[in-house]
Amino acid sequence: MAKVVKANNTENLLKSYGSFLNSVTDENGVEYYSIYVDDEICYCVEPNFKQLTGDDFQFICDNGTYYGNLICDGSYNDWHANILLSDSTTDEKVTSATDNGTVISVITEIDENQAAEYAELQPKIYRAGDTVRVKYQFDSRTLALISCED
Repeated sequence: MAKVVKANNTENLLKSYGSFLNSVTDENGVEYYSIYVDDEICYCVEPNFKQLTGDDFQFICDNGTYYGNLICDGSYNDWHANILLSDSTTDEKVTSATDNGTVISVITEIDENQAAEYAELQPKIYRAGDTVRVKYQFDSRTLALISCED
C-alpha cells in the first residue's frame, strides 16, 4: 500500500499521464465532485461550488459569489500532493490482493479508529463497530488508481 500511495501522488501521476480526473460518488451513485489536474492547474467542481487553482492563484465561485486569491507561499502544491490516496491508506489491513496482469484488485479493512476519521470525510453514516472495507483497483504496470469503493 505504501508503493501505491507513492505511485498515486499528484506529481507521479502527472509524470505518467499529464492529467487525471477524480470522480467521487455518494452512496446513491450520484457524482458530487470531480477534480481535474494537469501540470499547472486544478479544477474542482461540486454542487454550488467551483474552484480553479494554479501555483500562485485561486479562483472560487461559491453559491454564485466569486472570490480570487493569490497564493504566495506555495501551499497549493503541498495541499495537492496526495489528492487521491492519503498516507493513512498504508495503515489499512490488506485482506486480499489479486493481479490479472492488467489490473491489481486489493481489498482492505479499516480499523475502528480509522473508520471514525473516514466517516467524517464521507457522505455516509457509520455506526460504532461497523467494518469498513475498501476495494481498490490499480493499473498493474504503473500502480495508478483506477477505482476505489467502500
